Amino acid sequence: MEDTKTGFDPEIYNDSLFEPIRVGNIEARWSECNKQFEILKWFPNMYYQGTKEKFPNCHESCFKNPESCIVIAAFDIYTKYEPDVRSISSRIFDLDDDELKALREVGTEAWEKYKDVRSGALENYRIMQERQRRANNYKYAIE
Repeated sequence: MEDTKTGFDPEIYNDSLFEPIRVGNIEARWSECNKQFEILKWFPNMYYQGTKEKFPNCHESCFKNPESCIVIAAFDIYTKYEPDVRSISSRIFDLDDDELKALREVGTEAWEKYKDVRSGALENYRIMQERQRRANNYKYAIE
């Protein structure tokens, strides 16, 4: 349900409308469970391809992926004009210069994507892409 003060409706956002944006090891994505945009930092998973015998205190899922991530920041959207970017603990201060540059890039792109989705522009673009794809398929079917 849309918040009348902010105009933000988390129900219209989902993973299909907002694909993750990644630069280096910094990523912005929509969190379906938290209904917010999150900024992640990816790093090599030290438990990747490990075993339960070697790491008895780790869950089986820890051994499956070559990378792990932590949330370093989140967008709290209180107005339709700008987000409030909230750092998780002091993690944002642990970023090096390249990661800070990537944070700015993915954060800016995520905010622009939010505004596009909010205005319906992204959905209209996807509809146009689908129509073009169908027209191309029809054209090739006739030839």
